[in-house]
Amino acid sequence: MEHGVNLESYFKETWRTLKPGGLRVTSTDYWQTPTETGGRHFYGVPIYAFTEEEVLNTLHLANETVSP
Repeated sequence: MEHGVNLESYFKETWRTLKPGGLRVTSTDYWQTPTETGGRHFYGVPIYAFTEEEVLNTLHLANETVSP
């Protein structure tokens, strides 16, 4: 998720493809406070670590996006 994924699209596609009762497990880079990645890239996309606030905002977005 931290490598340039459009989160709203990700959650919409997850909801569309998940079987009833299914589970999607997602992991991401997380650091409690903002961290500098030195402009490094991974597979051509900037490396990024979510902050605690961003993780909570992402969970909120996921809930809003995928709730029936």
